[in-house]
Amino acid sequence: MTTTKKTATELRRCTGSARFGIEPHEAPISEFPKQPSRKDGLGTMCTEHWRAYVKGLREARKAAEAAVDSGGGGEEADAA
Repeated sequence: MTTTKKTATELRRCTGSARFGIEPHEAPISEFPKQPSRKDGLGTMCTEHWRAYVKGLREARKAAEAAVDSGGGGEEADAA
């Protein structure tokens, strides 16, 4: 006996991320991590997609650091 109004309040929009190919979608409120700094106390992405987003950021940062390390090391050796 779930009503439409009750279902609408139990779902929340996961914002997704175009950068990492995560499509926005509706998800149950229970799937969102707590975010005390936000007015409603919940994050903007569901837990599954938040983890994928953070993993993508971590991998992008590591790739950027590797590019700097490989490029920067060669320039320092040339200067010496």
